[in-house]
Amino acid sequence: MGGQKERRKLKSVYGKPKKKTKIQVFLTSFGLGTPDPTPQEKWDALTKEEKQQRIQELWERARRYGNKLRFESRLRKMADSNLKEMMIDDINEDANDANLVADSQDKIKWYLIDTEKSFCKVWNFMISILIIYELFVVPFVLVFPDIYNTITI
Repeated sequence: MGGQKERRKLKSVYGKPKKKTKIQVFLTSFGLGTPDPTPQEKWDALTKEEKQQRIQELWERARRYGNKLRFESRLRKMADSNLKEMMIDDINEDANDANLVADSQDKIKWYLIDTEKSFCKVWNFMISILIIYELFVVPFVLVFPDIYNTITI
């Protein structure tokens, strides 16, 4: 609470620019009327105490802006890490769902072949190797029958 009162005091030192009337806006648009003081003129018009307070006000603004940037950076990092965690959780949930489906299936009858068991996988591998072997050997047997006639089964 005390810091907020101090901030209000710091903000009011330099003062907000006075709002121009419509006539003043109209006149300044044509280059008439009193010109706005430059920042250097405003600074020179301040007393030593007001300058110190203005310096404190500007440093307070700089600190708040730095804190804001750090906070936004932390939020971005947290959002990125949360996104990664959510993706990992989704993958884990999908894997758990697949395991639950596999576990919930009833045992199949003894005379049916389960394609997920190791026997079926080994059998499929052996058949694939035999087919690949035949793809290479059969054309040679057909083209060169006299060489392969010596082999009898």
